[in-house]
Amino acid sequence: MTGHFNIFEFLLKTPTDLLRSYCARRGILGDFSWESGRYQNADKVGAALRATGEIRFKETVAELGTVWALAGPEFTRAILNEANFYEDGEATAAIERHKSHLLKALWVVAERHKYLANSKILRDVDKLAPRSWLKRRGVPLRPGPVDHSVVEQLEDQLSKFFMRTDLRGQNCKIDRLLRGEEELFFAYSEDHPASDLVFDNDGRLTSQITSRVFLLIFKHNDTEQTLDLYFDGPNEKKLELQKVFVRTVIGEELTGEAAGDGPVYELKRTLEPGFEFRHSANLGISSVAITKMRFVVDGEPWRRFTAEADTVGHPDALSEFLRALKFKLPEARLRLDQICVNVSFHRRPEDRHAPSRTIYLTHPNLIRLKDDDLGHRVRKMILQSGIEQLNVRT
Repeated sequence: MTGHFNIFEFLLKTPTDLLRSYCARRGILGDFSWESGRYQNADKVGAALRATGEIRFKETVAELGTVWALAGPEFTRAILNEANFYEDGEATAAIERHKSHLLKALWVVAERHKYLANSKILRDVDKLAPRSWLKRRGVPLRPGPVDHSVVEQLEDQLSKFFMRTDLRGQNCKIDRLLRGEEELFFAYSEDHPASDLVFDNDGRLTSQITSRVFLLIFKHNDTEQTLDLYFDGPNEKKLELQKVFVRTVIGEELTGEAAGDGPVYELKRTLEPGFEFRHSANLGISSVAITKMRFVVDGEPWRRFTAEADTVGHPDALSEFLRALKFKLPEARLRLDQICVNVSFHRRPEDRHAPSRTIYLTHPNLIRLKDDDLGHRVRKMILQSGIEQLNVRT
């Protein structure tokens, strides 16, 4: 969450059952007289926490401040993933029952502490800069599950790669996490720590050893046959690292060169007779409608127009409007350049209203869409509808 953490406001807004559960896990306030209402008197709880001693009080404030910092849509998505991985229906129901991301995070701290480490990692992955990721589509299917021996082979191959290119990574280690259909591989070096320039106690600029030289993440989805790579380096090296992964984990050689500018959106498909957006039931989408279309004149890109129609209660309003215009326009020279799509979702228990997302897709490969759980669902809908095409140069 953003904003300054205030322990008093935190206590004021946290329900009694969550506070009691958290304090029980911490082993504090065992003798406190909890009031029967939904919320407690923040002054009384604060005074009781201070009475536990300065060290313990500071530890409690620091931990609650960490909960405050973690809370958000990315962390909620991560803790739900952990609950699903452990097939913990009770946890899933409890997380979804709480309205705010803050209360969801506090419930996990109090009741499912073992979920925290992996959830924080997944949350941090979702916050990484998109420009440092490189996506590869059309990856060959994996012949079987990835076992420990395969991971060891990948560690060995990455160590050889970085020793050859960077003279580091001799002792490369990999951690793995599952998230739905995705399998994430985190690779880091233990033998060559990085250093940062910092000021010491005497005000002198000095070099201080820090952990992990490089961060390398492979995100593999065997069902969708995609491989995302996160690495802070040039695209040429990213492509080589993708080849190392596919060769070692899948046992195949990559062909062609993955384009670094993302997928291509074939917008003209939306003009085909009978076109409908497709989406699986698990995406929770109730309706999809194109509300705007922008056309350009081939050879004269500065000449364009936007067609718009109110599709509420009349989802075919825009297509009917375009058919009425066709006889007045040079159809052969028109090219669909951009569409605006409204996606509505079924209301979930934590939603006050049924959520929706408005997205803009611009040919060839620009998408304007919020990067959150609903945004990920919209991207899957686009893929299922056949609008998103491979962008691989062969």
